[in-house]
Amino acid sequence: MSQRIEYPHTVAVTGMARSGTTMMATLLDAHPDIAMCYDVMPPIVETPLPEVIREFEETIAGFDRTALEDVNAKETYDVLREALKATPLKSVHWAVTVCRASGLSVYDLLDALKDAAEDSMERIATNDDRLSVGRRLIELKLARSPGKSLPGLKFVMDPEVPQRVLHRPKFVIIIRDPRGFASSHMRLKWETDASRLAKRWNSLSGRIRHMITSDVYDTYCLRFEDIITDPVPIVADLNRFLGVREDDFVTDFSTRSSVFKVRDAFNSSMQKFWDGELSSSRIDAWKDIVSRREQRTIVESCADNMEFFGYR
Repeated sequence: MSQRIEYPHTVAVTGMARSGTTMMATLLDAHPDIAMCYDVMPPIVETPLPEVIREFEETIAGFDRTALEDVNAKETYDVLREALKATPLKSVHWAVTVCRASGLSVYDLLDALKDAAEDSMERIATNDDRLSVGRRLIELKLARSPGKSLPGLKFVMDPEVPQRVLHRPKFVIIIRDPRGFASSHMRLKWETDASRLAKRWNSLSGRIRHMITSDVYDTYCLRFEDIITDPVPIVADLNRFLGVREDDFVTDFSTRSSVFKVRDAFNSSMQKFWDGELSSSRIDAWKDIVSRREQRTIVESCADNMEFFGYR
């Protein structure tokens, strides 16, 4: 087992949706010192904590606890997914994502929710409760990661969250070509209007631009396209930026990352990334999905920030 190192900082991975933040969190989790959690902020604001907790307990009550605690077992999530089909509350659907990606069991999450609700069972959950759940899950992830001592959090674009949850976070920020950003949303039918997607990319890239030019945040910004096509120099840069021991954490990440082990649907894409099969298909997919008219709309709307981040 490698020697445990005490770090004076933590890791925060962020960026816009569909830009490669999950991939980066997965890769960093393969480093011998880094224990990444994924989207630990639950959507429980405005939902009574007793209702959230009760739904979790009712959902898993009929299953064998030992089986559900095996976070690496595919059957764990096959069973839970079936149970969720009749469950409308988003919080339980979120639980599956968090647990699978973070290598934690649903019981870990349930305990974290109960800890947050210990003195507040009769009121609506607050943002402070969400932060409390996040801190507890990060503690659990470290406890489940022998030899690791550098906690990390992958989160949505809100720099104030890791500032409150993590100690002295170093931000790893990922940006993506707005046309690729748009095509990914269009393909999933999350949003199909190019003008709205361009406006969203501009807003998010503007926030990223502010973060990396500000003295407030300690940041390392990389482009999605670069980590796909040439990860080696980025890995070296990240080792230096995060102050961790030199390690080619991209190599053998599929066996070293607890995140990779439990995300079955995600595994094939990550393996294709390592095999080099994603280089052109992921980067150039927007050429087949986004029409020429939509491409012009996006480029015209995003020209200033595209130039800043090196997109043409």
